[in-house]
Amino acid sequence: NANDFNCTLFIGSLPYLTSSYDFTTPKKLKVNSETLNEEIISISWKSFQKGIGKFKSLELSQLSGLLNSSSYQAVSVQYGDVMNEVLNYNNSENNKKIKVYEDIDLNSDLLGIFKIINRSKYVITTCNITAHISGNLGKETYLLAPYHKGKIWYWHTRKNTCPWYPNIKIYNCDKNNSWLDALKKIQMDIS
Repeated sequence: NANDFNCTLFIGSLPYLTSSYDFTTPKKLKVNSETLNEEIISISWKSFQKGIGKFKSLELSQLSGLLNSSSYQAVSVQYGDVMNEVLNYNNSENNKKIKVYEDIDLNSDLLGIFKIINRSKYVITTCNITAHISGNLGKETYLLAPYHKGKIWYWHTRKNTCPWYPNIKIYNCDKNNSWLDALKKIQMDIS
């Protein structure tokens, strides 16, 4: 319902938004009832776009190799109903734990998401709103894009870069819809 909102911000307005607000965050942030002092990376692995979201999405467990090898703390900026997936991932004894900011609603607090991403060393995301936010903020971003179904024209260039967001590197799944090679390439580039 339109009356539930203070204003409407169209995606094309992101440059105005990012030039109008201070997205700095304190060095210490409250996460999962604890203070987070370490450097973080932001992760987002799903798209809920009707019809094509499943082709642009990964299972969180597919990111375990990347996250376990990183020296940074992974923090979820994934919107949607994913808390059970994060809890299941965190309950696996072989996985480095993913933190979730308890004071930020990832479904509605756009400014909070901007602050988390701005504090991050880099972002790993599928092609969803997180990519546009990190791209607009100029954050180093590793974007996972589908090969065919779910393919959106602005994420598919021959150079694996995006002309609108030069800080984003694009990694496509293979023609069999496997993310394995793309994830290995990201891991090599991050190392």
